[in-house]
Amino acid sequence: MAENRLLVVDDLPAMCEVVRVLGDDLGFEVAITTHGHDFMREMESFDPTTVLIDIVMPGVDGFDLVRWLGDRGSDARVIVASAVNREYAELAAKLASAFGLDAICIQKPFMVEELSRVLADRREEDVPPSIASPQ
Repeated sequence: MAENRLLVVDDLPAMCEVVRVLGDDLGFEVAITTHGHDFMREMESFDPTTVLIDIVMPGVDGFDLVRWLGDRGSDARVIVASAVNREYAELAAKLASAFGLDAICIQKPFMVEELSRVLADRREEDVPPSIASPQ
């Protein structure tokens, strides 16, 4: 059975907690970071199958992290998110795709149903969720 591991980086701890709860409910093991440098360190030890990256963060931002993942040839599925402007997330997803990453964008604040659908779509198929997947 494959493992689903979700690594989240968002400078807003409350947003991280929302994603943690939804990820847990969908069968992910979830790790949370609030800084880009912590995300990079956690990538090495946690080995996530999916990452959710906030684009606009102080210091190391989401664009930096997408490039970093691409430079390393990461095979994690990438979800990029932005509360500022959907175009930022779309640009980051395009950048990720240019690096060969499997990426999708989502606008913050997310609707719970939308985030649940996106996470469910990023999950390895042979791991059952602990709740019914949204349709």
